[in-house]
Amino acid sequence: MSLPIEPRLKTRFNPTSKPKPGQVFKSEIKRALCSRGFLIALIMASLLLLVGLRFAYQLPSERSFVEEWYVSYTQSFYHLMLPLIACFPFADSLVTDRKQGYLERLAVRERFGKVISAKFLANSFAGGLAASIPLVLLYAFTSLTNHNPLNHPIFNTIFARPYEIAEVTQLYNNSPDFFILLVIAVVFIVAAIFASLGMASTLLVNQRFVAFSLPFLVANALQYFASDARLIPWYWAPSEVLLKANFSSTHNFEAVNEIPYLLILPLCLILLIGLLIFFFGKRKQVLENSLSENRKPKDGFSLSKLVPSWLQNFPVNEKRLKKGTVFGNYFRNLLNIHIQPIRIVLIVLVVAVLTIVMFGWMKLRMPSFFAVDLIGNPPNTWDLYFMTIGDPLTMALIIANLFLFMISDLQPQSAFGQLAVKRLGSRKQSWLAHILFLFLSAIAYSLIVFLTMHLTGRFLGLPFSNQWSVYRNSAEHINIPVFLTIPNTHFQAFLAVFGMSTLGFFAMSLLVLLINTLTQRRLIGYLMVEILLIASLPLSSILLNVPVVLQYLPIIRNLVMRFYPFVFRNLDQAWHSVYAWLIWLAILIPVTWLAYRKQDYLSHPDYD
Repeated sequence: MSLPIEPRLKTRFNPTSKPKPGQVFKSEIKRALCSRGFLIALIMASLLLLVGLRFAYQLPSERSFVEEWYVSYTQSFYHLMLPLIACFPFADSLVTDRKQGYLERLAVRERFGKVISAKFLANSFAGGLAASIPLVLLYAFTSLTNHNPLNHPIFNTIFARPYEIAEVTQLYNNSPDFFILLVIAVVFIVAAIFASLGMASTLLVNQRFVAFSLPFLVANALQYFASDARLIPWYWAPSEVLLKANFSSTHNFEAVNEIPYLLILPLCLILLIGLLIFFFGKRKQVLENSLSENRKPKDGFSLSKLVPSWLQNFPVNEKRLKKGTVFGNYFRNLLNIHIQPIRIVLIVLVVAVLTIVMFGWMKLRMPSFFAVDLIGNPPNTWDLYFMTIGDPLTMALIIANLFLFMISDLQPQSAFGQLAVKRLGSRKQSWLAHILFLFLSAIAYSLIVFLTMHLTGRFLGLPFSNQWSVYRNSAEHINIPVFLTIPNTHFQAFLAVFGMSTLGFFAMSLLVLLINTLTQRRLIGYLMVEILLIASLPLSSILLNVPVVLQYLPIIRNLVMRFYPFVFRNLDQAWHSVYAWLIWLAILIPVTWLAYRKQDYLSHPDYD
């Protein structure tokens, strides 16, 4: 009896024969550069630079090619999206090769260390090229189309040049071509590092979306805490390493002897990559898709070992369970499993720390409002609440991110949850319970955030007050539009901000629920929606001169009141964001029901 012929691989390299020297690396490079991910990364990067080029064309007509290039680079959110661009071409290939058995067959014919090295080198090279080729094309375009003289005096007062350090400015003015090539080289190296981090992270969690999302989330978190919140030193911001000017009054990159500080972030990332490879990149671990070299995984830390029992679950009222309906008992069980005291404590701690940070930033931006001889009502807890919850980066990276993470374990259900659905005897009632749970969770989370911010503000010395403070005449500093400050109290502003954010949390949680139900993976929905949320920051700059309907597609525009181009939002624009969330809900609610109807219960193991 003849054996079935194995399908031919897309690459010409045959993993069952002894490879020639360097053939593995050539094969991996070809796979990386010819992949759809590489093309998607090029398109994504090019679109971002086109957004930046639109900003460059708004500069005075005397601009030279180097002003056009540098403004296009700095104003395109390139530093925020760079990790995603770098990881798209090939960072997930280790996951697919492990699951398809390609890596195991290749490791039989070639030394495992060479195989892994070839994959990491090809991945880093492809990631660097995907991020740098669009910048090279932009350099060629601006050089060929702009022949204006260099160093026009008008740009001495316009933020279009790197002013932080004199030597960099001289290089920019005297050797603009070399300056551009230097920036492109830095982008190539940083992109290669992020691509390697994405692939190395899959040694720890063998999921494709981890390869894309982890470097993206890490980079944006570092950017926020270093550049905006100022909780960590300035040189941890990826924008500094990428030579993107911040033009901040507290910016510290001002002397030549501080240039070595720019090496700290890349070296730490390289060290992290090396540690991941050293501890989780051993042959047996990788080929068996296991974190442990033993076939039986070791017992890890469980919640019961880390958290006291009284913080894990609220007490169950057994008398109420006996008297309640089947649906009521199912819903109470759902609340008992997912609404845990430790989660509430974690939310309060994170929001309290965030509020303290924003209070410091509040005093830094407007110190005159906190002077002893201030004329008018002093700042109060409402100002701190509106400023914190209305900040786009704070909302995207912390507030909304924390909520999405907390509700991401609703689907797929554990074995106990699937058994509860079986006893309930109705998919529809299970679906209704989950929808109701997410809706109440969004309201409860918004209330916890509201109360925590007010109580933390009071602890910091701000008074409770039902009257507007001096910020009423500077509403842009507390991230609310002027029309909401017309009433004498904060009630209308609170309803608008609270309603928009709560509807947004509910809609995004439904999207997480839908993705998790379809993929049967708990983390994937959270990671995808969080990436969409952060990506909506640059997307808002792309969707400017477009129909009104398209302007409300970016998620962040409908979560906060003031974000470009709605910095002066009026009442109609506020209602448009509410309508946008209602449309989201009208689509997601029935689609999640369809996904529940198709879900195959009792066929999936528990997912940690």
